[in-house]
Amino acid sequence: MILMGKDELVTKKALFFASKELSRIGLNINSGKVILFDSKDKFNQYWAFDIFDKLGDKEDKKKIESAIDDYKKYLENKTEFRKDSVLNRILNCNLKVVDICKKQIILAEVLKDAFLINCEEWQLKKIYGILGDEDKKSLKEKLEKLTNSVYFNKFHYVLLKLKDLFGFNENQLKQKIDELKF
Repeated sequence: MILMGKDELVTKKALFFASKELSRIGLNINSGKVILFDSKDKFNQYWAFDIFDKLGDKEDKKKIESAIDDYKKYLENKTEFRKDSVLNRILNCNLKVVDICKKQIILAEVLKDAFLINCEEWQLKKIYGILGDEDKKSLKEKLEKLTNSVYFNKFHYVLLKLKDLFGFNENQLKQKIDELKF
């Protein structure tokens, strides 16, 4: 839900009344996800619309590389934005056409534990597909190590679906899932 207004107090009141009405039908607004912006530019920046606009054509090397440059600038400037959403969109592009330096910027981000832990099956397949042989081995080792420190099953179930791709032992993954049950 997006509420916009010229006056912060009026917008907050609208949010309050929306919350009140939703509560009447058993729904609520997650206050932890409410973000206030004091300008349309900051809103657009947070949603990274400028980057997404460049990623419309998944094969356009120049635009993909420009989007990666923008992503890097956002990080360097400590800009608050939907980083994972942008990474997902970039992963959906043909990164094989992208300059190796630009690809490394994205790989450095998607190979961080916090990103890998929350990956869906398609994301891990994309990441795996753009890696060289040595990096594929490193990814497998990293994922195996994470199975011992991640305490929610979704991660393990995703790896179970990809057991053949990574060469994981199905029984060991199932055992890890069983161990995590309390």
